[in-house]
Amino acid sequence: MPWYVFMHELTSQPSFMANPAQIDLESGRIIFAHCTIPRTMTSAYRIRSHFEGGIGTAMEGDVKPGLVTIARIGGRSLDEISVAEPPG
Repeated sequence: MPWYVFMHELTSQPSFMANPAQIDLESGRIIFAHCTIPRTMTSAYRIRSHFEGGIGTAMEGDVKPGLVTIARIGGRSLDEISVAEPPG
């Protein structure tokens, strides 16, 4: 089972796989990037050509404003998880 499906089953919230592309410590803003995002997580979206190969399509979207939980699954055997929740 892909980990993003696992996270959806665990939280009942939409999830997707992404990499941090830019971190601004002053504003507390992180820009995540990957090939696509679930439409249900966006306030606006655009259909574009696939970013790496230019073949096929992918959805680029603006994440809806609000608090999010970030989880990282890693380790050699994918047996480690780190979770960062919003304060409060």
